[in-house]
Amino acid sequence: MIITKAMIDALRRKYSDQNIVLNPSDNPTEVVVELERDSGWRWGHALALIGSSEPHEHHRITEHYVVLRGELDLMVGEGVQPARTVRLSRKNPKPFVITPHQWHWARGVDQPALVLVFSTPAWAPDDHFLRSDIRP
Repeated sequence: MIITKAMIDALRRKYSDQNIVLNPSDNPTEVVVELERDSGWRWGHALALIGSSEPHEHHRITEHYVVLRGELDLMVGEGVQPARTVRLSRKNPKPFVITPHQWHWARGVDQPALVLVFSTPAWAPDDHFLRSDIRP
């Protein structure tokens, strides 16, 4: 799912005072706007514009996903189990919880989905492990 330059520019204008991460940086399929975290890194929240993300897991972080716009297919698994797919949408705004060691990745259904992500503790790059053994 393509994230256009216009989409990225709109996020940069709206959130000009926030850190914006492009994944991958050269041809992003996911854009994360880091909104806030507490001073002790006990929690954080971000907006993620997800066309598609890479399979990954966290060892400490629990994430809560709430779709604000669009629809998102979220694939979740643990260990060697096959992924289960969960469709999230604004029509069903209940948060979906991803616990530590659950590998996961996501893709927008017809367009990139805008997702509010609340994490405890706050997301940190040293707790983001790509899973090259899992193919989307």
